[in-house]
Amino acid sequence: MVRLSVEELRHRYRPQSPPVLDGVSLEVTTGETVAIMGPSGSGKTTLLALLGGLLPVQEGLVAVVTNDQATRPTDYVAWVLQTVNVLADRTVADNVALGGLSAGQRYADAVETARWWLAEVGLLERGDDPVGVLSGGEIQRVVIARALASARPLVLADEPTGQLDAATTATVLSVLLDGSHGRSVVVVTHDPEVARRCDRALRLRDGVLHPESPAPPAVA
Repeated sequence: MVRLSVEELRHRYRPQSPPVLDGVSLEVTTGETVAIMGPSGSGKTTLLALLGGLLPVQEGLVAVVTNDQATRPTDYVAWVLQTVNVLADRTVADNVALGGLSAGQRYADAVETARWWLAEVGLLERGDDPVGVLSGGEIQRVVIARALASARPLVLADEPTGQLDAATTATVLSVLLDGSHGRSVVVVTHDPEVARRCDRALRLRDGVLHPESPAPPAVA
């Protein structure tokens, strides 16, 4: 069992500036999906970076708790970032296999896992293509598949559907949120449909997380 625990998190961009995060507390349980919403500049991406250990914690606590032991989150987190980081001269399957390799899988097992996740995100037929020839939306799906292939228990995603059309968004959400195989997912998003598909939606306002009112179901 793995849970993410955040207590009274505060962060400033400069020592004398007002806090962009001002006492954020959050618990994410095993297998839970949580959306974080809010306007541009409200600190959502900063919060995500703190949750995953990309930024040092200035004040407060961020920990992944496993078997009642609190540890830093770095070794437990898989990322889906807006700034895409892929190896353009390697194949799609090789890029996704990096997820399994980072988790200690043998190369053959990592490639097999990669192809399974590529099928899940609708890119199995592109597995042997250089990733550099893919569209932006296809590369985003590669990044999502790589994160899930790592089998790490916590996925942190920053606007994962921002470059995807409506049909592909539906497929990706089914994989990332509904088919994540017990992983916890925290997703920063502006998309009400993404938030609606999560177990909980929170809005970052004035440096604090508030429960978001449920959005009405999408009209077909």
